[in-house]
Amino acid sequence: MVNTVTAATRVCCLLPTAFSPLPSRQVYSLADMQALVAPVASALAAGEPAPALVTQVLDARPGGRFRGADPEPRKELPSGHMPGSTSMPFTQVYTGRGAAGLDGATLAPREELVAAFASAGVDVHSPVVCSCGSGLTACILALALHEVTGQLAAVYDGSWCEWAATPGAAIVSDV
Repeated sequence: MVNTVTAATRVCCLLPTAFSPLPSRQVYSLADMQALVAPVASALAAGEPAPALVTQVLDARPGGRFRGADPEPRKELPSGHMPGSTSMPFTQVYTGRGAAGLDGATLAPREELVAAFASAGVDVHSPVVCSCGSGLTACILALALHEVTGQLAAVYDGSWCEWAATPGAAIVSDV
């Protein structure tokens, strides 16, 4: 299990590895994300029902930051989320957590991962791009998706740090 996690994490996070480079659609840029969520942002701004995204956006940050209820660790950034994105804190794909948080935790078994994605409303057989605060924990969701589907999920490597720092970026807050 450790070797699988290490190899897949290297692929998802683009660390030096013996694997071939990822296809360009595995790493999303700010422009890619802006184009992806634009229909939802426009509908919300016009007070209209938001359409479904053609590619699901999973946000690995804690739920409070996603909803806009808790502050971001980077004080200059607002909390909230990209229009149309889905909250799925990365801790939901771990099992065996100790009293000290994730100490001793491992990636949950496939069956538990399937249930966790279903509970969050994620269609694991449709395109997904994973995001988080900085691009790191998004790779954990991408790894969990790989364990379920055998496919690599895309990662928005700029994640919330880039999105929320971009002037005029659409930010949804549930509070």
